[in-house]
Amino acid sequence: MIPVEVGKPTVRRQMFDLTLNEESLSVNLDLVNELCDKSKIREAACKLRAARRYNTKVPPRSFQKVDLVWRMRSNARKIEDKFSSNWEGPFRIREVAPGGHTLPTPVSASLIG
Repeated sequence: MIPVEVGKPTVRRQMFDLTLNEESLSVNLDLVNELCDKSKIREAACKLRAARRYNTKVPPRSFQKVDLVWRMRSNARKIEDKFSSNWEGPFRIREVAPGGHTLPTPVSASLIG
Protein backbone atom coordinates (compact mmCIF):
# COMPACT_ATOMS: atom_id res chain seq x y z
CA MET A 1 0.00 0.00 0.00
CA ILE A 2 1.35 3.46 -0.97
CA PRO A 3 0.63 6.37 1.40
CA VAL A 4 -1.57 9.12 -0.05
CA GLU A 5 1.01 11.83 0.64
CA VAL A 6 3.55 10.13 -1.61
CA GLY A 7 1.33 8.72 -4.31
CA LYS A 8 -0.86 11.49 -5.71
CA PRO A 9 -0.49 15.30 -5.44
CA THR A 10 -3.52 17.27 -4.28
CA VAL A 11 -5.51 19.63 -6.48
CA ARG A 12 -4.12 22.58 -4.58
CA ARG A 13 -0.54 21.58 -5.44
CA GLN A 14 -1.44 20.95 -9.07
CA MET A 15 -3.12 24.35 -9.51
CA PHE A 16 -0.39 26.34 -7.71
CA ASP A 17 1.23 29.03 -9.86
CA LEU A 18 4.21 30.85 -8.35
CA THR A 19 3.90 34.05 -10.42
CA LEU A 20 0.16 34.33 -9.74
CA ASN A 21 0.82 33.77 -6.06
CA GLU A 22 3.46 36.51 -5.90
CA GLU A 23 1.19 38.90 -7.79
CA SER A 24 -1.74 38.32 -5.46
CA LEU A 25 0.53 38.72 -2.42
CA SER A 26 1.76 42.10 -3.70
CA VAL A 27 -1.84 43.21 -4.32
CA ASN A 28 -2.80 42.14 -0.79
CA LEU A 29 0.22 43.99 0.57
CA ASP A 30 -0.93 47.15 -1.19
CA LEU A 31 -4.40 46.83 0.37
CA VAL A 32 -3.13 46.41 3.94
CA ASN A 33 -3.10 50.17 4.59
CA GLU A 34 -6.70 50.50 3.40
CA LEU A 35 -7.78 47.66 5.67
CA CYS A 36 -6.01 49.31 8.61
CA ASP A 37 -7.77 52.60 7.88
CA LYS A 38 -11.14 50.88 7.69
CA SER A 39 -10.56 49.08 10.97
CA LYS A 40 -9.52 52.36 12.67
CA ILE A 41 -12.71 54.04 11.44
CA ARG A 42 -14.78 51.08 12.66
CA GLU A 43 -13.03 51.20 16.04
CA ALA A 44 -13.65 54.94 16.42
CA ALA A 45 -17.34 54.48 15.55
CA CYS A 46 -17.65 51.67 18.08
CA LYS A 47 -16.02 53.79 20.79
CA LEU A 48 -18.33 56.70 19.96
CA ARG A 49 -21.40 54.45 20.25
CA ALA A 50 -20.17 53.11 23.59
CA ALA A 51 -19.50 56.63 24.89
CA ARG A 52 -22.97 57.79 23.83
CA ARG A 53 -24.56 54.78 25.51
CA TYR A 54 -22.59 55.39 28.70
CA ASN A 55 -23.25 59.14 28.75
CA THR A 56 -27.01 58.65 28.51
CA LYS A 57 -26.92 56.94 31.92
CA VAL A 58 -24.71 59.56 33.59
CA PRO A 59 -26.68 62.50 35.01
CA PRO A 60 -25.30 65.88 33.97
CA ARG A 61 -23.75 67.87 36.81
CA SER A 62 -22.98 71.53 37.02
CA PHE A 63 -21.00 73.11 39.83
CA GLN A 64 -21.20 76.65 41.10
CA LYS A 65 -18.29 78.74 42.33
CA VAL A 66 -18.84 78.05 46.07
CA ASP A 67 -19.75 74.32 45.97
CA LEU A 68 -17.84 71.75 48.00
CA VAL A 69 -16.65 68.64 46.15
CA TRP A 70 -14.60 65.52 46.85
CA ARG A 71 -11.82 64.37 44.52
CA MET A 72 -10.99 60.74 43.77
CA ARG A 73 -7.48 59.78 44.79
CA SER A 74 -5.40 58.56 41.86
CA ASN A 75 -3.33 56.09 43.85
CA ALA A 76 -5.93 55.10 46.45
CA ARG A 77 -5.07 51.43 46.86
CA LYS A 78 -1.71 51.20 45.18
CA ILE A 79 0.35 52.51 48.07
CA GLU A 80 -1.82 52.04 51.14
CA ASP A 81 -3.95 49.16 52.35
CA LYS A 82 -7.44 48.32 51.14
CA PHE A 83 -9.13 50.25 53.96
CA SER A 84 -7.65 53.58 52.92
CA SER A 85 -10.03 56.22 51.64
CA ASN A 86 -10.72 56.50 47.92
CA TRP A 87 -11.55 60.20 48.09
CA GLU A 88 -9.76 63.28 49.33
CA GLY A 89 -11.09 66.67 50.16
CA PRO A 90 -13.34 68.53 50.53
CA PHE A 91 -12.44 71.11 47.93
CA ARG A 92 -14.23 74.37 47.18
CA ILE A 93 -14.80 75.25 43.52
CA ARG A 94 -12.57 78.25 42.79
CA GLU A 95 -13.47 78.83 39.16
CA VAL A 96 -15.80 77.31 36.57
CA ALA A 97 -14.15 77.22 33.16
CA PRO A 98 -16.01 77.08 29.83
CA GLY A 99 -17.19 73.57 29.03
CA GLY A 100 -18.00 72.80 32.66
CA HIS A 101 -14.44 72.17 33.88
CA THR A 102 -13.78 73.27 37.43
CA LEU A 103 -10.70 74.27 39.39
CA PRO A 104 -10.94 73.07 43.03
CA THR A 105 -9.15 74.62 46.00
CA PRO A 106 -8.48 72.66 49.23
CA VAL A 107 -10.62 73.71 52.18
CA SER A 108 -9.57 73.35 55.82
CA ALA A 109 -11.96 71.62 58.24
CA SER A 110 -12.63 74.82 60.18
CA LEU A 111 -13.92 76.64 57.07
CA ILE A 112 -16.46 73.96 56.11
CA GLY A 113 -19.00 74.53 58.88
